[in-house]
Formats: sequence, C-alpha cells, structure tokens
Amino acid sequence: MLPLEAPSHPDPYPSYANLRLRGGLQYLEAPDLWVASDAATVTEAFEQPALHVRPHQEPVPGMIADGPAGELFGRLMRMNEGEAHQVPRRCLIPFLNALDDEAVARLTRHRLDASKAPAPSDAMFRVPVTVIAALLGCPPEHETWLAERTSRFVAGLNPLGHPARRDAAHRAAAELMKMVSGFETLPVGSKNALAPEVLVANLIGLLSQTHDATAGLIGNAMLALKKRPTLRESLTHKPERVADMIEEVERHDPPVHSTKRYVETPCQLAGTWLAPGETVLVLTASANRDAVLAPTVDSFRLDRHERVSFTFGAGRHQCPGRRLALAIATHVVTGLLERREYFDTLHHHGYLPSQHSRMPRLTSTQEEHA
Repeated sequence: MLPLEAPSHPDPYPSYANLRLRGGLQYLEAPDLWVASDAATVTEAFEQPALHVRPHQEPVPGMIADGPAGELFGRLMRMNEGEAHQVPRRCLIPFLNALDDEAVARLTRHRLDASKAPAPSDAMFRVPVTVIAALLGCPPEHETWLAERTSRFVAGLNPLGHPARRDAAHRAAAELMKMVSGFETLPVGSKNALAPEVLVANLIGLLSQTHDATAGLIGNAMLALKKRPTLRESLTHKPERVADMIEEVERHDPPVHSTKRYVETPCQLAGTWLAPGETVLVLTASANRDAVLAPTVDSFRLDRHERVSFTFGAGRHQCPGRRLALAIATHVVTGLLERREYFDTLHHHGYLPSQHSRMPRLTSTQEEHA
C-alpha cells in the first residue's frame, strides 16, 4: 500500500509501522517522493526552512489555476511562505485566540440541536462550518448557503475528484469571496494590515479547513465511540472527559494523515541531501504512533499525561485553528452522546477518497429509511 492511498484504507497503521521500522527518510520510486514517517524526521521536516508548502514552479495547482478557485488558493497563508504567510497569520491568530469558549459551545449546540437526530454528514460538515460562519459574522439565514459553497470549493481542490467539480469550485469561490467580503470580523487595525482580498481569502481558508479537518475529527470520534460501547457509556456519565477523547482521536486515528513539502534549496533531512524540486511526504499520522513518544502509542487511552500529536502540523505552519477545531468537535460529540441510542444507529461505509485526509462515510438508520 502506498502512503498516498493509506488514508482511505480500513487500517493503514501496520503499513505506517513498517515504514517507521526502516527509520529516517525513505525514497519511494513509484510516486517519486521521499517519505518522513517517524517523529524525529517529521519534526525536522516541519522545522526545515528549505522545505516549502508549494513547489516553486506551481504555486497554485494547475487544475484550478485558471479561475477564481485558483485566485483564492494563491492568497491563502497556509499555501505561502515569507511575508505572504506571516502577515495574515499575525492578524488571524489574535482573532482566533480571542474567541469566547462559551460562545463556541453555545453556537455549536444550537446548530446541532436544530435536529433531534442529526444526520452524520450534518454533524460532521454542516454544524462546524456554520459555527465558523456565525463567528465570522455571517447572517443566520445565509449560514447553510455558505456551508454548501464551502463544500463545493473544497471538493474542487481534491485531485481525486471528478473534473466537473472544478467548475463548481470556481463558481463557489467567486460566490464565497463576494459574500465573506461583507462580514464584520477582525478589528479595524488587523483589517488595515491586510489587503481586503487577502483577508477574505484567509477567512474562507478557515471555513475550508474546518470543512475537512474538523469533519474528519468528528467522524473518526463517532466511529471510535461506535466501536467502544463501554467508553461511550462512561463518557455519557462523565461528559467532561469528552475533550480528552477528542484529543486521543486526533492522535490515534487523525483526520489528516499527511502533508507534502517541496524542496526549494539544497538541504539535509535525516542525514540525506535533498535537491531542489524534490518532494517530501510528511506522514504525520505515522509519527503520532512512534514508540519513542510513549510505550503504548497503538492503544486508545484517555488517561495520557503527555499526548503528542503532529496532526495539525508544527513549526511555522502549525495550524492556528487547532483549539477551535477541538472545541467544536468536543461540543458536537457531547451533544450526540446525550442522544442515548444515536451511535447504535450509525453505519460505516469506508472512507472518502483522499490522498491526505481520513474522513469516514457514515450514515444513520433514520437517514437510510427516510
């Protein structure tokens, strides 16, 4: 099994373990890339300044470069280096850190409680994105519309997706930029520090990252609880432990399994010289289970005192939205646990095709019989 096929596999973790046994950096000829799979090499990859988030010759993926989706993509801080990365980040981090935890909890539960038995797809995708939309100042009557456009934009970025989705992504990107430009979000000082189009693009980036990473986190948590009825019963009586469970899911069966880095200038990684133009697959899901981090990394345990996870990155490109994603996932799962029979009605149908993300296909008995 190739690492880029692993996120959609029923159990990719033995394959990751085999890669880690080889140690350091491994070259795979078929996909023509290097793979960093252990904790030390993944850490070094995230800290290596010569490894960039996009290849120099293709700052925007060619499949979307000729339209609004590519225009939006090119402005995202997480897809840029230097000032184009640091300036938006300096503006958005204070905004994210200032979000009120109680407001996040209230917004999440309100949107989840719109249905007595929310469909798994609603719990995974619609609820988190509409919460972010509300926090950004989206009028309530437009939240569902915004979530649908975000989904179309994200679908068009998946290289495994149907080409028809590219056109839909371009239309969605144009509509999102128009809508979000009217939101009241960051303080005036932060707005003045960024060009309006860059600010808008990165707010849409927050929505799109929520769509994938938070959805995968919630979905994998739902699946973990379906498989563990004893744990489910325990958390029903101790909902304050749900946050620990979500953090363990983030480590043990994460929503993001890997990310790519591209060699900009000659550099060393794990003692191997890399040349400009080469690609490194940073296998974060594998690094999460490196035995050097703890003696029981393959076990699912809530009582970990020093839980280490690379899921949301590290170093200069560490995702600033991790705390918000964990909070939304915690409140969604807590709300679902209050619906006593909810997890018994879930059906698992494998995983959505993706090279980097791990999102289960989940339906419910009520949904299938509707």
